[in-house]
Amino acid sequence: MSNASIEAAFRIRLNSLGLAPVWFENAPMPASKPYLEARFMPAETAMPVFGPDGLRRYTGLYHVNVVTDAGIGSGAASSMADGVVDAFQRGSEITAGEGPGVTIEKAWRSQAMEGDDRYVIPVSIRYWSYRTY
Repeated sequence: MSNASIEAAFRIRLNSLGLAPVWFENAPMPASKPYLEARFMPAETAMPVFGPDGLRRYTGLYHVNVVTDAGIGSGAASSMADGVVDAFQRGSEITAGEGPGVTIEKAWRSQAMEGDDRYVIPVSIRYWSYRTY
């Protein structure tokens, strides 16, 4: 497990939902709304156990903004945000191929934000994964 494989596991799961096009960092923005804006935010890797069977503990947040047009009501954005939360339920595991998985600790949505041309509902997903070294 590595940060790259953790991010890949989230990308695979988010794309598989089919809720809306997904914008990932350092890629072209979707031409129109709605879309999901994904951000990978790993925390410091911890090494809680030393020795020949030591572990690396990866933790962090995966953040998804559900973006729709402003002024059309909150129904579509709310439904998509709930879909993201449901896809990352507490205790579920996601993977990017073989090897250890990423365990979802918690997923939640926050208060919506509205701008001139967009309505955004943030969704945060807390995760962890272990790897022996």
